[in-house]
Amino acid sequence: MWGADQPHEYPSGAGRGAPEAIFPPPGGSRFVVFSLSPGDVVSHDKPTDSAPGLDAIMVESGGDGWHTTNTTDLGMVLEGEVVLQLEDGEVVLHSSDCIVQHGTRHRWLNRSNRAAIMVFFTVGATRT
Repeated sequence: MWGADQPHEYPSGAGRGAPEAIFPPPGGSRFVVFSLSPGDVVSHDKPTDSAPGLDAIMVESGGDGWHTTNTTDLGMVLEGEVVLQLEDGEVVLHSSDCIVQHGTRHRWLNRSNRAAIMVFFTVGATRT
């Protein structure tokens, strides 16, 4: 993971290193790659090994993976297949498919028989 907790100023090099929180504060950013094993759901009681601290941001209880973040997420499936569930339906994403997620309630699942790898660039936002 790479990120910054404030807007970038150049040529200062702000944002070098790995921040402690997986999701950025307003104006901050993150670049994250994570894997989701076959049959897994990203949830607060079963965070992925490649996304330590994910459990800390899951704002909804129940362990079913539904969550909302104060971020705009630009994501791409690098390998495998994942399901993005939204409150009004779901979409199956395959390698090279991209999404833009605007702080909506959602969850990620892997219903396939092989691991999936995704990459995300997230920008922290303020919810009004």
